[in-house]
Amino acid sequence: MRSDPTQALDSIFQQWGISASKKWNTSGEPCAGAAIDSSEINNPGIKCDCSNDNASTCHITQLKVCALDVVGVIPDELWNLTFLTILYLAQNYLTGPLSASIGNLRMMQNMSVGLNALSGELPKELDSLLIYDFFLLGQATSLVLCHLSLGIW
Repeated sequence: MRSDPTQALDSIFQQWGISASKKWNTSGEPCAGAAIDSSEINNPGIKCDCSNDNASTCHITQLKVCALDVVGVIPDELWNLTFLTILYLAQNYLTGPLSASIGNLRMMQNMSVGLNALSGELPKELDSLLIYDFFLLGQATSLVLCHLSLGIW
């Protein structure tokens, strides 16, 4: 079994200086153990869907890094996790803008990036996503809301 893209996930965690939960297999195949069982997602942690290609390929579908005092930008590698349906990055110290590459996350359904120090305009690529639950605003957020026709405001 192989996961997509494992290197992206490793790079994200390394750039943020965080370690995976002890329940998460970091010795090669992250989509094993707690990442594929029915337990709640760890923090930090992932959940995977291994129902593709006769269970020979797993896709990372959830990423949670909440309230862990993560400092820095959202790494470009995150936008390569194209099977993400849930992304929780709230209550950290993430800075900079949301990348236009957010448009790569075509399967995204729930996203929470509020209570960070993000800045700049929201990328127009958000328009093409069918996000059902998007939490952005918070006391430490200074993103400019513009040109979006999302039915969530």
